[in-house]
This record gives sequence, C-alpha cells and structure tokens, in this order.
Amino acid sequence: MQQDFLKDIYVLRYGFTCLHNSCYKFIIGHQFNCSNFIFRRQSYSTMDDAVRPNEQAAREIHARGYQTWSTLHDKQAFSSENYLRQLYTAFPNHPIFPPGLDVDKSFTNVALVKGTTTWLATDKGHLPSFETEAFFHVAWDKPTKIIWTTDTSYSSTTLPEIFGPSSHHIPILIQAWAYILSARWAELITGARVSYQNIPKSKEGLNQSRQPSVGDPITIDIGAVSKDAANWWTAILSAGSGWDATMCNTKGNILHSPWSTVLESDHPILVSANIRTEGTSSYSTPASFSAACRHLKDYCGEYDISNETILAALAAAILIPATKYDNRPILLPTPEIIHDGNLKEDKPPKASRFSMPDILQLDRLLTLSCNARGVKALLTSVFFEPDVPCNMCGLWLRGSFAYLGSIKDPHILLRILINRDPDLGFFWFGAFITRA
Repeated sequence: MQQDFLKDIYVLRYGFTCLHNSCYKFIIGHQFNCSNFIFRRQSYSTMDDAVRPNEQAAREIHARGYQTWSTLHDKQAFSSENYLRQLYTAFPNHPIFPPGLDVDKSFTNVALVKGTTTWLATDKGHLPSFETEAFFHVAWDKPTKIIWTTDTSYSSTTLPEIFGPSSHHIPILIQAWAYILSARWAELITGARVSYQNIPKSKEGLNQSRQPSVGDPITIDIGAVSKDAANWWTAILSAGSGWDATMCNTKGNILHSPWSTVLESDHPILVSANIRTEGTSSYSTPASFSAACRHLKDYCGEYDISNETILAALAAAILIPATKYDNRPILLPTPEIIHDGNLKEDKPPKASRFSMPDILQLDRLLTLSCNARGVKALLTSVFFEPDVPCNMCGLWLRGSFAYLGSIKDPHILLRILINRDPDLGFFWFGAFITRA
C-alpha cells in the first residue's frame, strides 16, 4: 500500500562516493563493497604493487590518517547551540510516515516498514541506477533500559563542560522526549496507544518510585503544576515502567515503540510537586502529544534550562533506537538538581524560551530515528575518506584511531568528530550522551 513512501534519490559521485540529497551519507559496509566500485589510478608514486602497498606508502597513508584528525583538533571555532539548532532544519527532504502506513506485523520481535532507495550516478554512462530496500523498525519486543547511576565513570556522559549545571537535567529531559516521540508515534501508527503503568498516586505533593533501591532518594522538584502534569512527570520518572507505548503484532503479542524505556536507578526517585490546579482528565488517562510538549516547556521554564540542553536531550532521544538496535542499555549519571525555593510558591511556571520543532520536522526526525542502521551509517560516515584507495583504507583508519584513541577528554573528542562533518553535529551530541 505504502511500500514506496521512502523512495529517495542519492547521488553516486564518480561512481562510488555516496552523497546525500536528503538523509544518508556514505552508507559504507552495507550495500557496497568498495572494491567493486573504485577503479582509480594509483596516486602514490612509490607503489610497486597495485594491490599491496609497500612500506613507504603504508607509512604515508597511516600518517595522513593521523594528521586528518589532529588538524581538526586545532580548529577553535565551536558553537554547540549552532550545531544543535540544526535539529530544526536537518534533512528537509526526508520522507515522513504517511497516514495509513502499511506495517509488517508478522514478526514476533519487531514491526517493520519497508522503503525504497534509488541510487543514481552523476556520470550515467559509468554506472546505471539501482534500487535497494531500507527497513524501518517501528516497534520492538521490549523497551530500552535506561539506568541512572552514581558511577563516576559516567559523570561526563551529559557533557557538563558544555552544558554546565543544566547538564544535570539531561537524563530527565531524555525521559520527557522519549514519551513525546512515542506519543506522536501512537498518533501515526494505526492501532498504537500510550498508557500509564501502575504509577504511585500523589500524596502530599510527593510521588515515590516503587523500585527497591538503597541510599538517599533523588528528589526532582517539578514546581507548581497541574495535577495532569504531576501525573505525567510521575509516570515518566517512575523506576520500572511508569508508562508505555505499544501496538500488537498479528498474533496479538505486545510490541513497544522505538522510544519506550524502562528506568532503573541506584537510588529511589521522588517527584515533588506543588499542585496548583486539579487535572482535567482521569488519573489513568495518559498525556497527549501536545500536552506532553507543554509539560516539558513548563519544566524548562521553571529551571530556565538553555535551548541547547533541551535540544541535546532530543538528539539523545533520537538515538534511543540505535542503542536498542545494538541491544545495549543507556547509562546516565544520576540527576543532581539544585532546588530553588521559589519553585515551591504557588505561581504559574515561567515562560520557556524554548521553541519546539514544528510538527513536520519532528515527524522527519521520528522517521529517521526508526532507521537505526541508517543513523549509525551517518555517524560512521565521518570515517570515509574518498581520496584514499580502497586497498589502503585500513591503514588510514589505523592512523585515524591512533590519534583519536589518544584523546581522553570526551568534550575534546566530541569537538573533533563534529569538526569532521559539522552538518552531523547534533547527532554526535546524541551519540556521546547515549554512547550509541
């Protein structure tokens, strides 16, 4: 029915270099074996063998790989907000899931949507066009585990040197974005729904996680909010599964949205709220997509969280399916929120300066997020160097990783990788936070 909704055009420059018109850049190691496509005159005068480089050529290409990245280290210009604001405009031609999308629900562990990618060469006489299939995972058999840990080895995961004190909010904001993406997913996928899962009811403005934990509790003060907002925050910040977004496969088994999460924590989680208005819906009624967006903005207004921090959390949420694809949990530092006494006052939240991506752009990002393989290919595209002969790629990569492996500060490593391809900067923020 909608099998070809993702049909897109990619350009094969010089018959082998894949450039993106809209989305995926340098899809290497999947559709292509570069030895089948690269036929170029050897540029190294010292080469004696067309296949096996000699010692001098090997040293040259190894040094070139090392120098490629060391040069990027020396670049001083870096604006995290500029890179993250690309989320508002990135991939303008990327397709979105249309109404009535045909979803393959026949598998027990995943639901799939199939798209078609058309590849063209700039020199049509060199290589004919061809099509390949792309598979989008729109549901999985289990949620992604997110662990809040006090392990100090994860203290830099939320990039505190870039986001400052606001970095402590990133684990909380990721939970919010995961719900928002799932709520929008439920509006797009026929038969999908969002629900709250046995969250503890509010008592004297305090909700406590049910997960057995040790140590002092983590208290997250959401300020003066409505009862509906308090219920929502309690659901998404409950250890275990306080909420879920699901659909069923053809056998009736439950599948979860790509951003459904199960939260674990070293410590009990307390959600503190000053309820200023009663809710307009029943306790068990989950927040809609638009309501969840409002709750997120209100929280960010209360704490005056910077735009770049909120967008970094969105970038991380977009990478949740990529970590799920690798069957790995996401470990984040336990939030340490500095409480402001003013949050306790019975007053409406401050107006947030944050502007949500428009619905069409969010749908593009949602659709892209469902293609974990494509997202991972985008990240690894920074290691593609078109001028390096295919039989010397390994040597170039060894030189590259010899340098990159010497960088111990994740903030510096992030800057280097972003400088390699600034158009993908926001993806690298998400990748560093989730370790995708």
